Amino acid sequence: AAAYMIAGMESFEAVAHSMTTLSTGGLSTRDASIGGFNNSAIEWTSSLFMTLAGLPFVLYIQFLRGSFRPIVTDVQVRWYLCIIGIGVAALATEHFINGDPFQQPGEILRHSVFGAVTVITGTGYSADDYSKWGPLAIAMIFFYSCIGGCTGSTTGGIKIFRFVVLYQISRVQLLRLFQPSGVFRVVYNRRTLADATATSVLAFIFIFGL
Repeated sequence: AAAYMIAGMESFEAVAHSMTTLSTGGLSTRDASIGGFNNSAIEWTSSLFMTLAGLPFVLYIQFLRGSFRPIVTDVQVRWYLCIIGIGVAALATEHFINGDPFQQPGEILRHSVFGAVTVITGTGYSADDYSKWGPLAIAMIFFYSCIGGCTGSTTGGIKIFRFVVLYQISRVQLLRLFQPSGVFRVVYNRRTLADATATSVLAFIFIFGL
């Protein structure tokens, strides 16, 4: 709320948006959402705190207890930030090609960061009409809305944890094809996952797809 007020929001709107940002709820006091403020500082502030809200809350508890390493080493966090980075690069490229030719690079980057973060966290704030950016942007926004943030956050979607496990399962299966006699483990954060966990992840993704 303090950051929003510094960026230019009135106190009531800052408090209201602070709650819907950290809960990734996305409700706004304005019909045009964050875009209604037409303020780059507010959009950057919103992007930052939506990103933080998509991280596992348990890591913040560990951080407050003096354990800083998990935030840096957690594989889910690294995947989450990398996927956001890929989305930002894709949206910026699409926007640069199909968007307003007079738009500044900084403005394109701001809209791209905001668009990727608000969709992957399921927050749903709006700052621009992404349907005008081109088919790649529309497709990316659709798939990112299914991904979601980290497990242990308030974001929606399948969650990054399940994608990490799905990748590890696929990796092990491929290794077994090449080395049938080899012994391979499905590992998450350097710990072996139980078969029941792997099965539940596959079942969840299948049902989500249906």
